[in-house]
Amino acid sequence: MPVAILIILLLSSFLYLLLCLHSPKEIVRSDNQVMLETTELETWEDGNMVNEKQYITDNAIELEKQKDIESSYVKDYFNGLNHYWIDENGILWGTGNNEYGQLGGGADLNEYTKPRKIAEKIIHISCDNGGRFLLMLSENHILYGIGANCEYALLQEPIADENYNPEKNIVNNPKILMENVIFAVAGKGNICALTEKGDVYWWGEFSVTTANTRKLSSMKKTTPFLMLKNAKYVTTGSGCAAAIDNENQLWMWGNNVWGQCGNRSEDEWITNPVLAAKEIEMVWVECLSSKKNCFDITEWEKMNPYIAICNYMYTTFVRTVDGKIMACGIDLAGEKKTVETFGDIGIDSYMDVGEEKSAFTHSYSSIFQPIVVVEYKREEDR
Repeated sequence: MPVAILIILLLSSFLYLLLCLHSPKEIVRSDNQVMLETTELETWEDGNMVNEKQYITDNAIELEKQKDIESSYVKDYFNGLNHYWIDENGILWGTGNNEYGQLGGGADLNEYTKPRKIAEKIIHISCDNGGRFLLMLSENHILYGIGANCEYALLQEPIADENYNPEKNIVNNPKILMENVIFAVAGKGNICALTEKGDVYWWGEFSVTTANTRKLSSMKKTTPFLMLKNAKYVTTGSGCAAAIDNENQLWMWGNNVWGQCGNRSEDEWITNPVLAAKEIEMVWVECLSSKKNCFDITEWEKMNPYIAICNYMYTTFVRTVDGKIMACGIDLAGEKKTVETFGDIGIDSYMDVGEEKSAFTHSYSSIFQPIVVVEYKREEDR
């Protein structure tokens, strides 16, 4: 074969290989968007473009273990105010603060170091993001709640100024919230529950300061509201909630000001679930953690991990069925938005709600992008 022809063939093969390497590959598809994976991922950080945004988790092994509801059951939890754990006999114990009556027996200002028995035959617990109430799932699939009512979360009529004074409306002993429940998660003042039939119910309140109205707005349901059918996993946070159906499709609802519901809608509130992505195995909203105790309690007390290392407000994380960790929401490459606002939207300075500030500019993406997950290193491992 002539040398010139051989060189042409080699060059052609090399060019074809380059094209293959740099050609986008479709990995997640939703009703209105396609996520394309490329060899380089651009994201925003401090106003500059960088490659592959990193997020911290408290324990990568525990995160990887989460595959379904059973692997997501929480039996040992510490939130900075209280330590809750279920012993080998299914008895739920608690220590710490009891300002909202979350340890049972009525609210008081004592700090309990001796374990208090809260309930029996419990298989899973979940705590309100503010530590104000506790959910307990029994072995016969009854969902109980105890602590502060927090905008109908514990299904009691609220009283005046309860939003700012949750200690005024207390559920002193475990109260039945719903039956035939196989999994439930407490967000900040809201609850998402999954039934044996695969029905998803949400109630309580999402409340954030929106960019358009420049005032506190919310999404609220005062009783359990059917959001979705044929689901196998649910979760919720401070501003949005998510469910994965039996076909591995991700559905989301709630606040979408930074695209964290995986939808390009200009509406800042998505009140009905929207299809955000397909081929999804697991989802986490606002907190990249299994929320299981991974450290010695004394160390957790020093670092308060869900604020210090794992919390990412306005961000949703997913793991695809083929194992890719991805995210959508604020500070990811995609679109940019400048808003004149105040309060929690102005997260640059974490200023108090009501304190007016000038315009804030953030990049954001309503399309899930690949990210890098880094495990938090404990002090003795550094």
